[in-house]
Amino acid sequence: MARAFRSSATKLKGQAFMPSKPMLAEHVTAACAAKLRCELSTSSPALAAKRILDDDDRGVFRYASEKEKRTPRMYVWGYAKTGALGVRTFVKPERGAVAKVRDVQTKPYRLKFADHYPIRDVACGYGFTVYIPKGRSDDYMLLGTGLNVDSQLGYHETRKGSGVSLGLVAQPVPIHLPVIHQNTKVVNVACGRAHTVVLTDQEGVMSLGNNAFGQCGRSVVKDEKYSSNRIISKVKGLPSNVSSVVCGKDSTFFLTGDGQVYSCGISSCGQSGAGVYSDVSIPTLIKGDIEGEKIVQLSSNGGSVLALSDSGEIYGWGSSEYYQLSSVTEEIQVNVPRHLPIHRCGKAIQVAVTETVCAFLNTDGHVYVWGCGILGLGPENNLVKQPTRIPEVLFGHNELNPDSRVVQLASGHGHFAGIKDNGDLYTWGYNSMASLGLGHKKDQYFPIKVIIAAEVKKVVCGADHMVAMAKSVT
Repeated sequence: MARAFRSSATKLKGQAFMPSKPMLAEHVTAACAAKLRCELSTSSPALAAKRILDDDDRGVFRYASEKEKRTPRMYVWGYAKTGALGVRTFVKPERGAVAKVRDVQTKPYRLKFADHYPIRDVACGYGFTVYIPKGRSDDYMLLGTGLNVDSQLGYHETRKGSGVSLGLVAQPVPIHLPVIHQNTKVVNVACGRAHTVVLTDQEGVMSLGNNAFGQCGRSVVKDEKYSSNRIISKVKGLPSNVSSVVCGKDSTFFLTGDGQVYSCGISSCGQSGAGVYSDVSIPTLIKGDIEGEKIVQLSSNGGSVLALSDSGEIYGWGSSEYYQLSSVTEEIQVNVPRHLPIHRCGKAIQVAVTETVCAFLNTDGHVYVWGCGILGLGPENNLVKQPTRIPEVLFGHNELNPDSRVVQLASGHGHFAGIKDNGDLYTWGYNSMASLGLGHKKDQYFPIKVIIAAEVKKVVCGADHMVAMAKSVT
């Protein structure tokens, strides 16, 4: 690992970061204030109309107009030592710098590289992150940063020709996929504990990283060495209409356009859904209660899995040790999908699951939770066997904001995140690695707003970090 820290990850080409103009609030020193006022007095009426606050002690601030163009932004926070946040100086400070290697980033940190390489989508694993850039480039078809001890980010040498691979990548580097067609694009990506699965638009699904349980969709090779592994394999046995991929800890799920689900990987708790408690290395069609249903979304972060149909019905399988499936069985393990009867809770539009807690979001913007652990219902309520609604007031719903609602729900290994229709982000759950972005490492027992200077559009949870895709506010 020390060698990995001493080596330099492949650097992306690009210019030094230059802020967009005009900035939302541009600070000018007092020495420049007089010059700025002179320029404004002779400038166009539109520029002169900008609000100027003049104070010898505070300087001058210029505020953007209502027509200011909103720009994409990305923020990261959580455990930093793995390199998953993609900020090189967090794990390898510059020479002579006072800063030390950063353990955690407790608050949202703006990711500057995304200003030069716009990102279309992102996936988070256990200590690593994978980005899909906008557009198509031979060099930047896919980018990855963080832990790479099982080659989950592809093969990267410490020095060219050294034959020694990086176990930790400190900043985003290209992941080279063995595509045949030059115009092939990445559609979707998912990350597990130590493997990555990539869906392309023309060449099917590819996988890389640890395959100890068959989670990469290929036969398990005894004593296979995953470190310094150059293998990126095409997953066989899948239909041509796979629309998205989802990874559990050591499992993979493939969702087709017509709502069928295939799976592979570990199934010690029945989480493959294939009717067995042994590992599945070849993608297998899941049946059970979802047979004939059109599944539109899946969520898995450990031993249990939730699936959502287009009609709003919820199905579950895998571990029920923490009462995840207690509404239909007293068994602690279920190896085929079971329909979960959710009564008087509205129509579900999104599901999310941590290691021990299940949740769903309905059409009214209400969040329901059940299971064992930090549920979001306060420190005294840590075990609920039936879906229980989190009070909307905890998401900022009040007389001044009567129409506010949650529109997106995400989950990590032990925490949740909810995005409201106005772009506010709320998080709750376990927080020992500062994965909630609240400025501290204390566990959070009910949803609380994350302070972030942007409108959040999407948030993705890793095991101990988060990435938010956002837009600047006017």
